[in-house]
Amino acid sequence: MSLDPVLSTPHQPEHTFRTLQPVRDGEEVDVLVPLSSSATLFRAGDRLRLTVAGRYQRPRNPFFGHFPTHCQPTTSGKATILWSPKNASTFEIPVIPKT
Repeated sequence: MSLDPVLSTPHQPEHTFRTLQPVRDGEEVDVLVPLSSSATLFRAGDRLRLTVAGRYQRPRNPFFGHFPTHCQPTTSGKATILWSPKNASTFEIPVIPKT
């Protein structure tokens, strides 16, 4: 995976998409997935749920930034998220301290 060194930040990876990088069946690869920015105030005791999907879950809602506004479902491809003590998956949320 090739990241853009100018556009990427520690908490926001930006891919170059300049080269095709096929993955073989059963091959394990690290993937950094950039998420849209958010200004969410979490309070003590709040819960966070992460849903991973290969498509938009609400494909026709341009009011919330779901573009393109139409997705064709597909049955090709399969992604498995692996986790083990030696190879942990992580979900990183940057914290902006109160001022």
